[in-house]
Amino acid sequence: MRNTRYILLFTLLITTLDLAAQSQPSPNEIKFVRQGVKRMIFDREQSIHLAGIEPKNIIGLPSMHPVSHYTSDTSNVFVREDKLPLTS
Repeated sequence: MRNTRYILLFTLLITTLDLAAQSQPSPNEIKFVRQGVKRMIFDREQSIHLAGIEPKNIIGLPSMHPVSHYTSDTSNVFVREDKLPLTS
């Protein structure tokens, strides 16, 4: 009688765990939603150029883009007249 009770509880436990696992969606059913905000650009001054660097618009240029020299030759990097001239 006691063994029957344990077997019944074990079977009940296994079936309820199986039902809980079936309630989760499969990886093919997961829906991904982009939570970013779309940035509408109507003004040329607010556009972001992907292939360019504008030193006049960078706040703290030396800390955001530090100059690193990996050879014995060095170059001078500075901003003059809103441009970034490089001399070596």
